[in-house]
Amino acid sequence: MDASLGGTSAVPSGTACARELARGAARLRVSLSQPGTTWPHPYCRAYDEEMNPARLNRAAARTLARWVIRSYPDADWSQGYDLDLASGALTPSAERGR
Repeated sequence: MDASLGGTSAVPSGTACARELARGAARLRVSLSQPGTTWPHPYCRAYDEEMNPARLNRAAARTLARWVIRSYPDADWSQGYDLDLASGALTPSAERGR
């Protein structure tokens, strides 16, 4: 999937806000299930350009997860996705099942 998901080819509005919340992050990994839990809730991890984990507090992680999920309502959120903050491209996560 890419930024054209949902019929729009633009980077989702709010990308600047997402970059501010996820300082130092280049990519967000978003899903509706945190690894190790059995109930669904918005979950987000941030990674830098080399895919090393970037610092993200709990409130920012939850806010970013909700923002991404609402920005891409046509995505199948039963799986995780990676969002490139530079391009707005949403792609299936490399971590299947996590």
